[in-house]
Amino acid sequence: MPRAAGANAVQTVARVARAEWRWVILASLAVMALTCVPYLFGWFITPPGWRYMGLLANPDEHNVYLGWMRQAERGHVLFLDPFTTEPQRAQFFQAFFLVLGAAACITHIPLIWVYHAARIIAGTLLLVGVYGLASQVLDGRLARRLAWGFAALSSGFGWIYALANPHAPVNPIDFGPGLVMPEAITFLSLLLNPLFCFSVWLMVALWTAYLAALRAGSWRLVGLAAGAGLILGNVHTYNIITIWLTLAGYIVAAAIIGRRFPRREMLYGAVVGAACAPGVLYQYWLFKVNEVFRDKALTLTLTPPPAYFLPGYGLVLALAIPAAVVALRRRSEPAGGAPPASGAPPASGAPPAVLLVVWAVVTLGLVFLGPFSFQRKLAEGLHIPLCLLAALFVGGWLNPRRQGQLPISPKPRCARADHNAKIGNCPYFPAALAVVLVILTMPSNLFSLARGLRDLVNNNAAYLHVLMPPLYLRSDTVAAMTWLRRNTAMSEAVLCMPLEGSYIPGVAGNKVFVGHWAETLGYPDKLAQVRWFFSDRPRARQRREFMARNGLAYLLYTSNEAAVGPFDPATSPDFEPVFARPGAILFRLTAWGA
Repeated sequence: MPRAAGANAVQTVARVARAEWRWVILASLAVMALTCVPYLFGWFITPPGWRYMGLLANPDEHNVYLGWMRQAERGHVLFLDPFTTEPQRAQFFQAFFLVLGAAACITHIPLIWVYHAARIIAGTLLLVGVYGLASQVLDGRLARRLAWGFAALSSGFGWIYALANPHAPVNPIDFGPGLVMPEAITFLSLLLNPLFCFSVWLMVALWTAYLAALRAGSWRLVGLAAGAGLILGNVHTYNIITIWLTLAGYIVAAAIIGRRFPRREMLYGAVVGAACAPGVLYQYWLFKVNEVFRDKALTLTLTPPPAYFLPGYGLVLALAIPAAVVALRRRSEPAGGAPPASGAPPASGAPPAVLLVVWAVVTLGLVFLGPFSFQRKLAEGLHIPLCLLAALFVGGWLNPRRQGQLPISPKPRCARADHNAKIGNCPYFPAALAVVLVILTMPSNLFSLARGLRDLVNNNAAYLHVLMPPLYLRSDTVAAMTWLRRNTAMSEAVLCMPLEGSYIPGVAGNKVFVGHWAETLGYPDKLAQVRWFFSDRPRARQRREFMARNGLAYLLYTSNEAAVGPFDPATSPDFEPVFARPGAILFRLTAWGA
C-alpha cells in the first residue's frame, strides 16, 4: 500500500479527537461499573451457609460457558458437551472460552472472576467500538455521543407492557415475565454475557474497518476487517450469515445509488467474506460428523411474533425508520477534492448509513423469515444499526446544516429555518434533548436491574417451577462439587437434579446426566427418568443397571433430590458415601465397573 494511502487510512480511523476518545472510554467504564452493581449486591447479601455463584438471570446459559472454560482450564483444547452422557468425541473448538479457561489456568483465578473480567473488557471494547463505527457515519460530537448513549442504555417498550399486563405469558423481548432476549439489547448483553459483547464487538469492528477501507483504499484496513470476520466465524458462527448477506446487500446498494460498478466494494467484500468462511465450514463439518452437536444445533429457538419483537426496540426503532428512508434516497457525491465528511459516500458509492440500513433489514429478515432452528439468535447485533440510524435522524433534526446528518427536508421552509435558528441560539438545547431522549429509552433496562436484585433476594424462586437453577447454592453442595473436581476424572458422570447439575460441569468439570434444557439430549425424557430413579418403583438391580447403562459413577444427594421421591441412597448397600456434609452427600456406586 502506498505511503499516502496508509496515512489516509490512519487519518480515516482517527477521525475522533483524543478528548472524545477519553470521554467515551470513561463513559463506557462507567456503564460497565453500573452492570457490576447487581453482582456486588448478590455477593454482599449472601446468607451464612450459602455460596453466591456469581451469576444473574438464566444461570443455566452461563454454566454452559463455564463448563467449556473448566475443560480448557484442565488442559483440553477441543470440548465435549458435559451436560449429557451420550458417547461423544471432543471435537468442538471455541477460541473465546479456550482463552478464558487458559487464563484461569495460568493465573489460578476462579473461573467466575475470569468470566466477569471478560464481560467487563469485552463490554468496554463494544461500547468504544460503537463510537468508532459512529465516527464513520456521523459528523459532530453530539450525534456520536447520542448514538453511543442509545447503544449503551436504550431498550424498548417492554416495561409499559409489563406494567399493564404483569402476568402475561408473552411480552416484548426487552423486559417482561416471559421471554427476554439479552442478545437483542446491548445493555442486557453488557449486563449478562461476555460472549455476546465480544461477538457484537467483532461485528462492529468488521464494519468500521470495512467502511474505513472503502474511504481510504486501504488493504491494511481490509485485513483488520477480515481478521475480525475470521475470529467471529469461530466464536459466534451464525453471525456470519448476517455478515455475508449485509455485504451482498451493500454492494448492490452501492451499484444502484452510486450508479457505477462497485469494484472496490466487491473486492474488499470478497476478501472479508472469504475470511469468515473457515468457521462456517468447520461448524458444517461438525454438524455432519458429531451427533451430539447436531442434536443441540437443531434445538428450536424461534423468534417471537413481530408484535412482541419489534416493541422491544421502542423509540430507537421509531427514529431509525425515517432515517433509513432518507438514507436510501440520498445520491452519491463526486469524488475528489477534500476528504469526504463521514456521512458522505466513499468513492462515489453508497453513503455509510446505507450499510446500517442493509444490516438492519437483513437482520430483521433473518429473524422473521430465516429457515434456521436458531432463528431468534440472529437478532444479535440488530440494536447497533438501529441506534446509529436513530442518532443520525435526531442529529439532522437538531442541526440539519451540519454535514453528515440527515435533515427532515433538504430545503426547510421559513418557519422551519426560524425554528432551527432558535435552537442554534440555545447552545444547551441540543445536548439536553439528546439526554432526554436517552433517558426515555432506559426504563426497561432499569426494570431489568431491579428484577435482577429481586431475583438475588429470593434466589430465583420465581423460576424454580421451570427448574431454572438457583443463584445461590448451599456451601455444602459447592464443597461436594469441589471434592469431585479434586478427586475424580471429568469422564465420571454424576446423577442429580438439574438445579445442581447445571453447575457441576463449571465447578467440578464432570459430566452430568441432566443439567440443561438444550445441552442435555432428550431433556424431558431424562428428567422423567431421574424422577423414576428416586421414586419407590424401581428395584435395586434396576437402579444399578440404570447407573451403569448411562455411565454414572456418582450420585449427588441434597434436599432437591430428596424432594423428588422417597428413595434415599444412604439406605442402599449399592451406594457408598464418599463426601458427607449436612446439606449434601456424594455417593459412589459400589458396583461400578462390575
